[in-house]
Amino acid sequence: MGTKAVIKQSAPNRPPTMGEGNVNPAILWDWFVKSENFLRHKGISGLDMVKMVAYGMGGVRAICWLAAKGPALLSMDWDEYKTQMRTLFLNNDWEHTTHMEILRLRQPSAKPFMDFALELMGKNNLLAGTDSFMNDDYMRKTLEAAMEQELSRECNCENTSSIEDFQSWLNEVKHIDERRRARLDEIAREFAKMTIKTPVTTRTPFQRASANQVPASSTKTFVPIPKLLQSERELLSANSGCYKCRCFWANHIGARCTAPPIDGASYKMLTLADVPPHPSSYSARGGSSRTAVAALLANNADAAVQPDTSSSASIEEVTSNSAYNVTAVLPNVASCVVDTGSPDYSDDKYAPFVCPNLFWSCSLPAPNSSSTPLHVKALIDDGSSVVLIRHSIVDRLGLKTFTSDEPFSCSSAFSKSSQPHCLSSYIKIRPVSLDGRFSSVPLRAFISPSLVMDMILGLPFLNANKLVLDHGLNTCISGTDNEVCYNLLHPGTPVSSRPVPQ
Repeated sequence: MGTKAVIKQSAPNRPPTMGEGNVNPAILWDWFVKSENFLRHKGISGLDMVKMVAYGMGGVRAICWLAAKGPALLSMDWDEYKTQMRTLFLNNDWEHTTHMEILRLRQPSAKPFMDFALELMGKNNLLAGTDSFMNDDYMRKTLEAAMEQELSRECNCENTSSIEDFQSWLNEVKHIDERRRARLDEIAREFAKMTIKTPVTTRTPFQRASANQVPASSTKTFVPIPKLLQSERELLSANSGCYKCRCFWANHIGARCTAPPIDGASYKMLTLADVPPHPSSYSARGGSSRTAVAALLANNADAAVQPDTSSSASIEEVTSNSAYNVTAVLPNVASCVVDTGSPDYSDDKYAPFVCPNLFWSCSLPAPNSSSTPLHVKALIDDGSSVVLIRHSIVDRLGLKTFTSDEPFSCSSAFSKSSQPHCLSSYIKIRPVSLDGRFSSVPLRAFISPSLVMDMILGLPFLNANKLVLDHGLNTCISGTDNEVCYNLLHPGTPVSSRPVPQ
C-alpha cells in the first residue's frame, strides 16, 4: 500500500505542509482542518485562501497538479478547491465506501457509548461538503441503530425518544450508559467475591458437626491432634467414619475429606457414646422418602420423554425392556444418599446407589426485548435424545409455538400399561448463562404439560454446542482449542484447557 502522507504544521500561524505518500479521506480531512485553522488565524478569506495553502502540498501528483492548475488557483474558491483535491487523491467510490462503513459500525460491549458516538461522528466529518454527510437527525437514527442492545432497551425504558435536541439526547444516553456500566461492574465484583470463597464441607442431613473442629477464623495457636488410638480407629471403621475429620457416617474417605483441621488442644478421645444414630433411623422418625419418582422413557431409540409420577415399577421391570431407554431419574430430596439398611452401605469400596443430577441455572430470553429474561433450573441429561420444556414456562415467556411434522411419542418409565404420549408442539429458545459468558445455539424444545423440571437439555443441546460432559469431574465444558473454555456447572472455576473425550 505504500507510505501514508504526513501533515505537519509547526505553529497555528504557519501554513501546513503535506509530505510524499498515499492520501486517504482521513488524511485529506486533516489537511483541510489545519489549512482552515491557519487561514482563520491569519484572517484570510475569499479567493486568497487557496493560494495561501495550496503550495504547501508535496508529492509528485500534487506538484504536477499545481503546475497545471497554477493560473486557475487565483480564481478558485475554497469549496471548489476541496472538490478538486478529493478528485485528485481519492478513489471514485470513496464517498459511498465511507458512508457504508459508518452504517455498518456497531457499538462493542466493552466500549462506552460516548466513545463510540465520537468515533462515528468523526467518520461522518470525512463526508463534510458531500451529499452523503449526515445531519443531526440522520446521525441520531444511525446511533440508535448501532448502540448496544441492552443500552437500547434501557433508553427505551427511559423514553429518550421524547428528547428533540440532538446534543441533549446524546448527553442523556451517555448518562444512562454510565449508570448501566457502573451497575455491571458492581455485579462483576460481587460475582468475583462469590467465586473465591472457600467451599464448605458437604454433609449429609444426618451428619453432626464434630465438637473437635475449630473455625478457620480462630487466632489461637494451633495444636496438632494426637494419632488415632486403635479403639478409635475400630470405632470409626465400624460406623463408616473418616480418619481425617473423625466424623461418623461421613460417607467419604480421608483422601476426599475437605473438612477444616481439628484443634488438638480441645480434642476429646472418641468413645461409643459419641456415635450418632445410623442414618437409616431417619426414615423411621418420619423423614422424607428417598424413592426415585420421575423417569423418562422414549418409545424408540431416537426420542426422550417427560416424567410421569403417577405409577411405579421395580428396577427389573424397567431395565428388562430393551425397547426403552431411561433418560432421567430424579429423587424426591436434594440429597443423593439412599439407604438400604445394610451396615456396609457407605463402605468406600462400593459405588454410591445414587449420584446427584446435573443442573444448570440459566436464563431464557423473552421474545419482547423489553421483558426481563426468566431464570430457570435446567436438567442436563446426555441420556435424552430431545430437549423438553414445561408448558408453564412457555406461557410465562409468551413464546410462539410451532407444530412438528413428526410428532414425538413417549411413555412412563415405571408403568408397562401407561399409554404413550404424543408431543407435537415445540418452541424455539436460546438459553444463556446467568453471567452472560455462554449462549447456546438456538434450540427446538418439545412442550410437555406434565414435565416436573423447568427444562431438560438433552443430546441436541450438548451436540450443537460441542459441550464435553464429564460425570466423574462434574463438569460441562464449552469452547474449542482457540477459545476460552467455560464450565457451565461451575462458572466461577477456572478451566485451563478443554478436556479431550476418552
